[in-house]
Amino acid sequence: MPIAESMLSCPAKREGWKLTSVSVTVRKGRRIIDTVDRPLHETVHGPAVRYRRRLWTLKNNSIDLDGPCLDEEIEPQTELQSLMEDGPDLAQEEIIRLPVSARVLVGAGPGSGKTHAACQRIAALINGGVPANRIWVVSFTRTAIVEFRNRIAAGLSEAADAASVRIATLDSHAWAIQSGFSPTAALTGDYNDNIRSAMERVLSDEDAAEYLGTLQHLIVDEAQDVLGIRAEFIGHIIDQLSPGAGVTVFADAAQSIFSFTEDENNQSPGASLLALLKAKSFQERELKRVHRTRDPRLRQIFTDVRRSLLTNHPHPQKQYENVRQAISRLAHAPAGSLNDLDLTSMSDRTLVLMRRRAEVLDRSSRNGGVQHRLRMSGLPVRLLPWLAAVFWDYTEGTKISWSLFEQRWHSRVQGAIAVHASTAMEAWSHLQEIAGINPRTIDLRVLRNVLGRSTPPMLFCSAEFGDAGPIIGTVHASKGREADEVHLFMPAPDPECDSPGEEARVAFVGATRARQRLCVGESAPNFSSSAASGRVFRFTRKGNLQVEIGRTKDLQAAGLVGQRTFASVEAAQAAQDSWCQQPLRQQLIARQQQTLDYEYELTDGDDVRLAVMSPQFKRGVEEVAQFAKRWPPARTFPYIRSLGLRSIVLPTDQVELETLHDPWRSSGFVIAPLLIGYSSGRFGGNG
Repeated sequence: MPIAESMLSCPAKREGWKLTSVSVTVRKGRRIIDTVDRPLHETVHGPAVRYRRRLWTLKNNSIDLDGPCLDEEIEPQTELQSLMEDGPDLAQEEIIRLPVSARVLVGAGPGSGKTHAACQRIAALINGGVPANRIWVVSFTRTAIVEFRNRIAAGLSEAADAASVRIATLDSHAWAIQSGFSPTAALTGDYNDNIRSAMERVLSDEDAAEYLGTLQHLIVDEAQDVLGIRAEFIGHIIDQLSPGAGVTVFADAAQSIFSFTEDENNQSPGASLLALLKAKSFQERELKRVHRTRDPRLRQIFTDVRRSLLTNHPHPQKQYENVRQAISRLAHAPAGSLNDLDLTSMSDRTLVLMRRRAEVLDRSSRNGGVQHRLRMSGLPVRLLPWLAAVFWDYTEGTKISWSLFEQRWHSRVQGAIAVHASTAMEAWSHLQEIAGINPRTIDLRVLRNVLGRSTPPMLFCSAEFGDAGPIIGTVHASKGREADEVHLFMPAPDPECDSPGEEARVAFVGATRARQRLCVGESAPNFSSSAASGRVFRFTRKGNLQVEIGRTKDLQAAGLVGQRTFASVEAAQAAQDSWCQQPLRQQLIARQQQTLDYEYELTDGDDVRLAVMSPQFKRGVEEVAQFAKRWPPARTFPYIRSLGLRSIVLPTDQVELETLHDPWRSSGFVIAPLLIGYSSGRFGGNG
């Protein structure tokens, strides 16, 4: 069967006098606790790296802190190694050791060790006697939550205490307040409605206010991008804290890029959290040392360009031009025009960044023959495929034992199903965290209800859409990420730009994702539009409309194993097997079928039905037709691709279950492709 294999990079090696760095996964037993860049040492035991001032054997680009260290084997340090091994960061240490009641706003530029300082601050508080469940962390992204929890555990006397720290996005914290203190709480689908309802609960409910008063410390990350009603909500939470409770807020005004989206410069109303905090007389601290890179060109971007962005420039357009010129001058090489982008020679350690989702969709489509990954908004959550592979036909009750899980794992988790999977034992430990009844049994009902949320735990997800190859995405979606090599494509200078200051910060954020090498190019003028739902489209030279395909809810369980989609269980099973056997596809076609109420059938090159696109997709296409004034919608969309596999998990109370064939109706687990397309269709005609 065709298998999507991950492209694993080899450890760095000495090249003459030059000492290069290697990306290292730090493990403690079966747990991953950190990912760092370290210079490589050669010892009698083979490659080794320093971590926490000790030397560890490097195997498969990872070290195990439960294994023996090799301090006795270390070679005398060369001058180059000495320069690459930074000493203690005193600014970090000061923040980590502040008293629990301190309320501090920490300015933290990119690569300044903000996450390390935040996690060690939490660990120091817990080790000093603060109950872990009395600490809240507001994280900007779900990806960061896993990293936070692992790093906190590494610094604790009792690693298990990390699980009690409340680490979540602001939306998750808001829902916890709503659902915990209101019997009529309901999600409307609008995130700001959720925030607004939670804020009303904080202001009017004595029990909610009393609960917040028991918190002893609040950590807020990426505060520069908390605006409007979200800023107000955090402000009210801070007001409800007891006088002895502390707050540590990390922010960088030079990286404030979320006051408009990846597509349009739509300003968000309301004040920023930074302005509210300064009015509350928070202490101010600064993390200045750059830890992400040792490259002198990149360090100049991280420091000098950032300094210029923090200056209140009287002419924002001139400031934007200066930032663009500085980034281009300090880059290691030109990246050329975005229209000429070729992913063929790029490794999986390369990050290609663009300003808009339409650009990502277009370049991904034109590089469809090269395996790559996507990182941008609007895509469905990628639950790892091993979940559905293991549980799709389990109908023997609501519990499963370790022995049966292990049997299923070893017989099923292989090839494309095994992407991002580690071992059966590690997977079981993650399942235990959210659905364990006892060490040898998990509750599948609890598991389904947790994984079926709109934001399931990141332990079971992949941050990227795809399995291997370089990552291409928007600057906004890559915030907080980094890569050895970055190719940044900036829009051409526009004297009529309404928000030059915002664009300057977007360029800065993109450039500072690089650890070792930065290449800068230019993108073409943007002629795309987006419908009210966010679906991107544009007119082609031939007068057709190119439409985004693969958004959240474009393909659902009913379209993969539903009774209306397939006449029999055998036909549904054949389609599921086909996806597993060939997860990477280039020539999928979505075509309207009259027998399906003009919904879009998804077929391969042999005209074999593999799925039916959702009613939401049909409505989305109709919305584009109305917005573009090209009715009727296109009947056919060719050149849709699959970049791999994911799992769809339905909660036990999901109405959609009744429309599925068994065993999926009983199990709630379904295999789905990673669909993506920027497909051209003939709107307003007969195509």
